[in-house]
Amino acid sequence: MDEGPPTRSRSTDIDFGVDYSYEPSGEDIDRAIGQGAREALPAAVAKSLSPHRKGRTLNRMISWLAALAAVVLAAATTLTSSAQGVPGAVRIEVLSVKPSPPRAAAPFELVARVEFAPAPGSIRCSVWTGGRRYRDIRLVWENSIARCFFRVPAGARGKRLTVALTASLGSSTTRTTLAFRVS
Repeated sequence: MDEGPPTRSRSTDIDFGVDYSYEPSGEDIDRAIGQGAREALPAAVAKSLSPHRKGRTLNRMISWLAALAAVVLAAATTLTSSAQGVPGAVRIEVLSVKPSPPRAAAPFELVARVEFAPAPGSIRCSVWTGGRRYRDIRLVWENSIARCFFRVPAGARGKRLTVALTASLGSSTTRTTLAFRVS
């Protein structure tokens, strides 16, 4: 019986007349996903795994299982990576501001309690006068008390003075900003 030359299928593979489609049996499915695991699946998924459903091929089943495995792997990777960088708690409580309101050409001090849990983090103090950054600042941190002090510029009279205290621990950052009118 002469079948003639091989024909090309739509996927540009050579078709030798062999049917590679395969309908998995219930035992094959149990072997692939684990004994008794099919009962734990939602009804829609269990129905799609039915060996009597037409149009299911081994390739489709493998693709479905590969996609499911990729989703589970991605979820597991996300959970473990977020557990490694668990952010700590950072709290800032302003204890005092002297003098209030600040005076031009006079010393100014901001005292705050900064609490980190579970480990110490970093603290930063930023000052702006009239919208311009002021850099002559001293920050001292002893135990849980942070002191940010500086001399208010003489030309700041009548301008807005903004003092920001920022505390960071890992990916957790807390910022307290105070604004004053310089007298």
